Amino acid sequence: MLLVMLVGINVFESPSLMYLNEVYSPTVVPEEYYTLGSNIVTTHKALWIYPTSAQDILGTWRYVWNTDKAVSSNLEYSIGSEYNRDAEFVKLLSKKEAPENLLDVLNIKYVIYRTDILGASGYRVNYSYLQYKNFTYPTLYENAKNLSSVSVFSKYALSEPDGKLLYSIFNRFIIPIVTSPNALNNSDIFITSVTSLPEFWLISAKNYHTMILTPSSFSYEGNPSQFWSKASTSDPVHIEWHPFLDSFGIENWQSDYGKGLIFTWAMRKYPKKLPEAMSPIYEWNFESKRDIEEWSRFTPDIHWGVSHEVVFDDEQKALKVELWGSSWGWKTINSPLIPADPSKVYRVELKVKGMNAHEVHIKIFEFDENRTLLSGKYITGVGSGTFDWKTITFDYQPENENTRYLQLQIWHGHETDKPLPNIIWIDDVKVYDITNYTKPVTLEIPFEVDKTDNYRLFIRYFKNQKGGSIRVYLDETPIYIKTRDQLNKFVWEDLGAFKLEKGKHKILLENVRGFNAVNLFALVPETEYQKAREEIENLLQNKTVIYIFEAESDLYRENSETIKDFNASNGEAVKFKDKGKAWQTVEIAKNSTYKLALKGKGIFNVSIGNQSYVLTLSDSTFSYTPEFYLKSGEYRLEITPLSEDTTLDVVWLYSTNNNETLEELFQVKEKPAQVQNYTKINPTLWKVKVNATKPFMLTFAESYDPLWEARVYKDGKLVEKVSPVPVYGVINGFWINQTGELEIVLRYTPQDWFERGLIISLTTFILSILYIIYDWRREKGDKWAKRLEEKFKKIRKSFKR
Repeated sequence: MLLVMLVGINVFESPSLMYLNEVYSPTVVPEEYYTLGSNIVTTHKALWIYPTSAQDILGTWRYVWNTDKAVSSNLEYSIGSEYNRDAEFVKLLSKKEAPENLLDVLNIKYVIYRTDILGASGYRVNYSYLQYKNFTYPTLYENAKNLSSVSVFSKYALSEPDGKLLYSIFNRFIIPIVTSPNALNNSDIFITSVTSLPEFWLISAKNYHTMILTPSSFSYEGNPSQFWSKASTSDPVHIEWHPFLDSFGIENWQSDYGKGLIFTWAMRKYPKKLPEAMSPIYEWNFESKRDIEEWSRFTPDIHWGVSHEVVFDDEQKALKVELWGSSWGWKTINSPLIPADPSKVYRVELKVKGMNAHEVHIKIFEFDENRTLLSGKYITGVGSGTFDWKTITFDYQPENENTRYLQLQIWHGHETDKPLPNIIWIDDVKVYDITNYTKPVTLEIPFEVDKTDNYRLFIRYFKNQKGGSIRVYLDETPIYIKTRDQLNKFVWEDLGAFKLEKGKHKILLENVRGFNAVNLFALVPETEYQKAREEIENLLQNKTVIYIFEAESDLYRENSETIKDFNASNGEAVKFKDKGKAWQTVEIAKNSTYKLALKGKGIFNVSIGNQSYVLTLSDSTFSYTPEFYLKSGEYRLEITPLSEDTTLDVVWLYSTNNNETLEELFQVKEKPAQVQNYTKINPTLWKVKVNATKPFMLTFAESYDPLWEARVYKDGKLVEKVSPVPVYGVINGFWINQTGELEIVLRYTPQDWFERGLIISLTTFILSILYIIYDWRREKGDKWAKRLEEKFKKIRKSFKR
């Protein structure tokens, strides 16, 4: 007992528990937050904006009003209501300023900045067009418009779930965007920035025996530096995707369709130990004059205006470098160019010693066959001041396919503040080829087909600026895919047709080099795929098809740069230099007349196929080409500046039968329905009264969840039940086929299950209490209890007969 008490005292008085209790225990909240809560109407949505940086105290952000306490998001849950902040579109709202009319249709009335966080800075969005309300701690901006939780539109569009694409549309037009391909039948317009339409539709082509393989279901890893690791664009349970993109300087707001993804930048699995008898392929032990001369030839004696001499230290039997001055710029000690093969893996070992050295660190650089620099990479820090011999070991595989040489560089002495001379010794530099001792980074994805047939295999993978290549093995057949690209986008690619026998098969995914991610594989019988292509092309015949290309993210370009432009559709535009141009390949899905609309500044030549036009662009409006006819097929779209000081914001290519402008295309002529009123009964139950002359889409500004349901009543009778589709990728949309005076009940169906369970539980509880009372009074000899017991006995006997 005494031992238990001592253990308990030790646990409860441990520093860790005391820290948790002190930092994360409840705290008194300033009265201001209660005032803020009373200012916010809960039928509208609030968007909370966090800083990108703040003062960190013992690993956590703290409040301005209580620096002892960690910042908690629980405060937000008690003030208003909000969308799921883990949804990629909601994350985009807090990192890229949304158009005002997009906030309107999402029913976002309040934008609240967490300026109550100590040292908060670096907010990525402004939302200065909203009305400001002064609070001491958080900062509140309010949308002054009369917003509605439910809305009806005259037409709506089907789009891929890409946040930046939605921004492009809403900067100019208000239209509900449905991101579920199943809703293609009811849409008026199809909008995309992809170049191949049928593959986008495959994701939900359930009627065509499409097998969707989700690689994230086969990975349990969370370390992308070593393994294919699972992540999600919107699921907080798994690794978040966007922080990794940020670390690589990449922006992408496409969805993973809720299926997750896998990603890695690991090229090989490296051995921990090598055979002792293994010999290096290159070595410098600096015991000969030749070694010193080789390094001296690549290391300048005068560097950034100061003496930086390479000599042989006879006492240490090592290379010695003395820095005799302080100046701007890093000084480097460079190895000779080391012949390298990009398919090989190398282990590098060296010893480094310093006296009064300044921030010594190691980098490695890659060169092509012409000895032109391709890239460089930081490897590790070594140290500052005076330190004894340190052995540095690292493994490296070239990141560029064109690499033919590597160079080891030891950097130091940028504006050194150490006593002069700064001295660095280097010894025993060895390079090993360890390729045969490494293993590829792979993921196995087993599957089974129920019949022998010819199948087409598709992959949705991430093309990006930090990519390289991956290899896909279908059973034993290898398929090589280059993933490095100027654009950062998930794309579908047709990997070809394969005959598969009935039974078990596998896909083996190998990362060859670079930062790579894979979202999905789709396997579809060849005949079914052709049928699917034909059906989607037929469905598109009566739709307006729009391709939107943001200049900075959807077009390939050369001799240009991306600039910030607050008048641009996504806040960025492309500025062209001399001989600049932009281009993209487009797959036209249907025969039709088309127009091009461009927004930017300057004079441009724009061509597609055999058509070519000269347009003069102004910042504020679209400029249009005449109508032209395109047959279905693949075309090259090219935009070339013809004047100086040219910028390009966005390009729209769209089908039209009436030579319409974009404004005319989206013009609302008549509403098919009118919302007369709506009532929030509770968070899971809303009632809406609608007068409809045609079938219509009802949008409901609550976080999209397939478990919501619209129950349509006409003349008091239930006539239809409707499941939602995602609108804008974040809210619910219900396609209502009924007309006339309608009452629509929006119900979160799990609440029905909860209420039924509650009734059953309550009934069981009441019966249990009644039985306890009955049994107690029976034991006491009450006559009514005895009579009741006799009746039960008679009932049991009658059942036995």
